[in-house]
Amino acid sequence: MGESGREHEAYVRETVAQMWALARGSVGKDGAEADVGAARRLMEQATDGSPSSAPLWLAWAELEARVERFDRARVLFEEAAKCDPCLTSLWGKYAAMEGRAGRVSSARRMYRRAVTLNSSDPITLHAWGMLEARNGNFAKAHGLLEECLRLEVRQMREAVYQGSPVPSSSFAYNGLATLAMRESPMDPAKARAILREGTEQFPSDVRLWGLWAKLEARERNADAARTLFRRGLTINPRNTFLLLSWAVMETRNGAPRAKSARSLFEQCLAVNPQLTAAYVAWGKFEEDHGRLEEAERLYRRGLEVEPDNMYALQRLAGVLVRHGCRLEQARSLLREACERREGLGAQMSAAVWQTLGKIEQDLGNTPGAGLCFAAARRLDRLQQQREAPREGAQGRTAMLEGDGHASANASSVPGAALSISGPTPRAIRKGRGKKGRLARDSPTPTEVLGMINAHLGTLDRMDRQGAGSQAMTPSGLN
Repeated sequence: MGESGREHEAYVRETVAQMWALARGSVGKDGAEADVGAARRLMEQATDGSPSSAPLWLAWAELEARVERFDRARVLFEEAAKCDPCLTSLWGKYAAMEGRAGRVSSARRMYRRAVTLNSSDPITLHAWGMLEARNGNFAKAHGLLEECLRLEVRQMREAVYQGSPVPSSSFAYNGLATLAMRESPMDPAKARAILREGTEQFPSDVRLWGLWAKLEARERNADAARTLFRRGLTINPRNTFLLLSWAVMETRNGAPRAKSARSLFEQCLAVNPQLTAAYVAWGKFEEDHGRLEEAERLYRRGLEVEPDNMYALQRLAGVLVRHGCRLEQARSLLREACERREGLGAQMSAAVWQTLGKIEQDLGNTPGAGLCFAAARRLDRLQQQREAPREGAQGRTAMLEGDGHASANASSVPGAALSISGPTPRAIRKGRGKKGRLARDSPTPTEVLGMINAHLGTLDRMDRQGAGSQAMTPSGLN
């Protein structure tokens, strides 16, 4: 690459960073708020100056997708494709946006292009598999995720043979476990078996430990969940996904766990004081316990970080309404938010309009309340149209997906920990493991905890004994 090429790459990196700084806002010394319009003007100038730069068009498309201007984003994705149709990341991001917009057929076409360009990318296969899972196409999802697993196993073998660092996390196991939770919500045994196998293969994958902990929390096995959260935090004590998930679980376990929940929220925000989700979850916890002033403080702190967070705005308005004499403040807050409508998700915007309508009604503004309720209904219908394929396929089934805040430990893992024992995902799908059919009876919370402790003991023994000498031959995937 020539000097001019390196200079252009540096220019692109700097421009894209500046675009996101404008779009997301800054909580630095100047306290600047997000300005999508300024970010958009910056990209207009940049693409006018470099009309053949695919990365610039792609970054602008991502911005428009983030603020849910999907039609505009499609035009920009197509411009990027004209500049470089072989840019694999373009098609994966284009597909992800189409999936969010409810255009499943279009998303599939984009994923096919991405896989055609790079058939050995497990991340793309995982994303495509999760699209199919969300839309109830479980057979297709299984096929994609199993292919993703085969690619990961092959990459692990190649890394071991070449003496390279072994991948420490797995998209495939994460996806297969999530799929099992969705496909069989009343039978957690399948997901547990996959997560047990996945953590044997990838003992440093924080996402897998977190997903398993969330499964046990959903099943009301709180002690088992705590054990798994602790295990994940021994790998990465600063993982905000684990800290926040654990804190949220404790908020559901009543007053005796209130101190623990607050401590976990504090730890999470000490690691990342810009995590709006933590302020909102903590605020809701305090609100539910009648500590309205503390809840208001936390919601306002979250809004300092992310001024357009609709859930924080709605919760803060609710607290102001509960104060009784602060309806005008709540009205002003929500009206300002609705005026900044661009870029806010339809579902949360509908909730905000609904709350504003109730406030207008309480203040005697019946015509204004009617307009707010009408806006809420329109946005709610829009959201239902987007979610219709998913709801038709899965009903009210909840899916525990890996959280975006999860970050796996980047350290390499010895080949020892990679040898698979227990039923493979394919065997699980058929209902059989090495010791026969999986048990149908649900174990008690105590039995689950005992099983998890035994599994952790096995992993610890493998670490002590140095499992590097074990043969790496994943069963069922030869």
